[in-house]
Amino acid sequence: MVTLTRWAWLACALVLGACAHPITIAPNLASLAAPGAPVKPGTVGLYVSAEDKARQVTTPGGGGDKVSYFPYRDLESGIYKVLGNIYERVVLVPSPTDVEALAKSGVSVVARPQIITQSSSGSALTWPPTTFQVQLSCTFTDISGTTIAETLITGNGNAEFSEFKSDFSLAGKRAAEDALNKTQSAIIAEKKLK
Repeated sequence: MVTLTRWAWLACALVLGACAHPITIAPNLASLAAPGAPVKPGTVGLYVSAEDKARQVTTPGGGGDKVSYFPYRDLESGIYKVLGNIYERVVLVPSPTDVEALAKSGVSVVARPQIITQSSSGSALTWPPTTFQVQLSCTFTDISGTTIAETLITGNGNAEFSEFKSDFSLAGKRAAEDALNKTQSAIIAEKKLK
């Protein structure tokens, strides 16, 4: 009876210790300021699939715990804002291959993001990650599906306990903001994107 109770407590501790804490890495949109550079002409369509929006990712936190979040859902508004800082017009498109619908919307370029994230923490006592990385790539195609250009950057974010004790997502948000600001610069510099 005593042995069974000990095993039950151990199993309970393992389950609780292995849980993933929910966070959001949505950036502060005010940090994504327009660059003041000339705006690229035309309309860009942003495509994020329903499958990507629903994709939940789990990465390491501190103390052996993990964190879970929805990178595409969290970053979509930031990507939209960045494209809006650069192009005359941005629209969300339900399909990147529906040529007729894209043409009807005036879209000349379609942007498709891909996001890969990593996190970690050296702390054995607190679960929020202190280091976060967001790799953001964007593939730009014309309405026929031909690739025009690609951008690939990595954003980094760090937060110490004294900073994140009021915002457990801080390192992730900083990485997202860094990734989006770098992506904005990369798109502006990409000469194939007129």
